[in-house]
Amino acid sequence: MPRPFSKTYRTFVEWLAAHPSSSPYPQRIVRGHARYPAATLSELRRHPLWGQRPLSQIPRAPPQRIPWRFLSARERETRVRALEVLSEARQRRGSLWKLSATLRISPKTVRRATGAFRKADGRWVATRSDRIERWLKTYERGARTEVLVSDSRTASLLSRYAHAVSVYLETGDSRALAKFKGRRFRDARGKVHRFETRPEAIRAAVERSESDFGAFADLYAEPHEDGEVA
Repeated sequence: MPRPFSKTYRTFVEWLAAHPSSSPYPQRIVRGHARYPAATLSELRRHPLWGQRPLSQIPRAPPQRIPWRFLSARERETRVRALEVLSEARQRRGSLWKLSATLRISPKTVRRATGAFRKADGRWVATRSDRIERWLKTYERGARTEVLVSDSRTASLLSRYAHAVSVYLETGDSRALAKFKGRRFRDARGKVHRFETRPEAIRAAVERSESDFGAFADLYAEPHEDGEVA
């Protein structure tokens, strides 16, 4: 049976509902819970009660389960690079070892950061899907923007859209964009987005940003210090 989160609140969700997260104290507890989801309130405050454990002895959450906003700058950079390896591996563009070497990141770090590789016949093989938060680039309402998505299914959709944009920019053929007209997706916060499919609007946005947006690697946004995009 799960331990109660505190003397007053049975679960972290109940505690959070009663404590607005705008002040520093609740923010500290929320950050701690993201990394130590099994910890009680007293343990997160680093004042464990009798029979409880120091925070250092409580299992940490797997890196891929930690929301983007709670990652350090270094952890964000590692996640972006690891996800690039994962994307390439899913497209069968090389082994985990080869792809990791190309992107100068260790295979062990990739496995730990994504949790999306499994051993099969003595080789590390990428799983078909994941639920990892990542920032990706897209076009919406006549501008290039960045969105935080929470799973590989949405990321794959944005990847296909990025390819359609790339085809249009390189060849002038906008037929691939038509497949995304009216299509929507939700970001990690539940907000609904629509793809920009007007060729002239995309071309204008590219010229303003001075970006070719064509390479798949460009799909990933640069790690943000605060996890937000204006």
